[in-house]
Amino acid sequence: MVGMLKGRGMTGKRIKLHPEFADRIAKYDIGMNEMADLANIGRSTLYALQNPETHGERFRGGMHRKTAWRLIHAFSQRTGVSEEQARELLLIEVEEPGRRRKKTDTADESAQ
Repeated sequence: MVGMLKGRGMTGKRIKLHPEFADRIAKYDIGMNEMADLANIGRSTLYALQNPETHGERFRGGMHRKTAWRLIHAFSQRTGVSEEQARELLLIEVEEPGRRRKKTDTADESAQ
């Protein structure tokens, strides 16, 4: 039920890169570009996940579960650590308040 009623006081979980993500993968001799390539995600996507503040309000730093699992699986395959350990090393889950979407003019007119 988490996140189902966003905008009504509920919170949702957002999966984000660990704040020390780049340092943690570097300890295994993996760079950001290589990690993106191994996980089959766009390099710009990985950099946006690492620095969401540079990508405007649209991007808040969270990722889809599919992207998270791609990173976990790729890191695990490359380093030999378990997927559980990879998850703990690379990702965090943050509870954030839901935010309401603004109604469009069209939606306002149809309600009249």
